[in-house]
Amino acid sequence: MSGLDLNGSTALVESIKQQLGNVRRDWRVEAAEMRAQLAEGMLELQRVTADARARLSTITDGAPGRDGKDGRDGVDGLAGAPGRDGIDGKDGAPGRAGVDGKDGAAGLPGERGEPGLPGVFEAPAVLKPGQITYRGKLVYHEGSTFCALCDTAATPPHADFQPVAFKGRDAYPGRALGLFDAKRTDYRALDVVTLNGSEWRAVKDAPGPCPGEGWMLGAKGVKGKPGERGEKGERGPPGIGLAHVELVETALIFTRTDGSALSVDLATLIG
Repeated sequence: MSGLDLNGSTALVESIKQQLGNVRRDWRVEAAEMRAQLAEGMLELQRVTADARARLSTITDGAPGRDGKDGRDGVDGLAGAPGRDGIDGKDGAPGRAGVDGKDGAAGLPGERGEPGLPGVFEAPAVLKPGQITYRGKLVYHEGSTFCALCDTAATPPHADFQPVAFKGRDAYPGRALGLFDAKRTDYRALDVVTLNGSEWRAVKDAPGPCPGEGWMLGAKGVKGKPGERGEKGERGPPGIGLAHVELVETALIFTRTDGSALSVDLATLIG
């Protein structure tokens, strides 16, 4: 192995230093040139920009060009994410009423509602001559009740009235006809007769013999006990007595105390 040549190393170092100095100097020169070029370029850019702005200020929009032909439809893109809900629009004008649909099937019965308020019945009023009866009002006329079908001044019965209740016929009250007569044929239901101290009432027209199926016992008479002796009454006026009797030929004459006389012809009695 040979020894280190110090003289040769020193020369190499000096050579490297010299080369580095040259490179540093060249770099500085190039950097200065680049800065100068950059400054010049900036000035040129400022000039061009100012010129462009000046020209743009004088340029006006031209007339719109004609629409180009529609291009071909592109390939459908991928579906985007759903957008946010938009703000509700104003209500549109009501549409025309549609044709009535067919009746649907009957629904199930609903729940029972709350009891209503007590109703008020307006009693029929007696119809007065010439009065106006308003629709729905009840009137009473000659024993019958009517409801007005419209406002009317008519008198029922009339087409303006609906009958509600007609007057009934008077019931047969029956008659008190005294002692039952088997020959009588006009007995009617409710007639009353007496027979053998009892009262009998007919249960149908033409009831037949009494007692019988056509008669009902109303009251049975029973002889009561003798009542208590009453008080002595006041003395009455003097009675008329027989004052005198005489026979005149065939006539027997009775003279009373009041002066009246009664004659009996004995000849008629004997003959």
